[in-house]
Amino acid sequence: MTDAVFETSLLVTRLVRAAARRSRPAGLTLSEFRALASLGSAPDSSLTDLAEYLGLKLPTTSKLVDVLVTRGEV
Repeated sequence: MTDAVFETSLLVTRLVRAAARRSRPAGLTLSEFRALASLGSAPDSSLTDLAEYLGLKLPTTSKLVDVLVTRGEV
């Protein structure tokens, strides 16, 4: 049963990622899209909170946010 649950969760993850890729605006990476979505629903999130949500390290998240700020997305 554990294998079936694992396989199902992998399939669901793939389907969700594919749907997110199709719905994101052109020019945004999936991580940028997810960051904007997260900040839109929780605008007071800290950089640490965002990094944990994205599954990225803090320096990587900081660079990602810098790019979004430079482009006027945030």
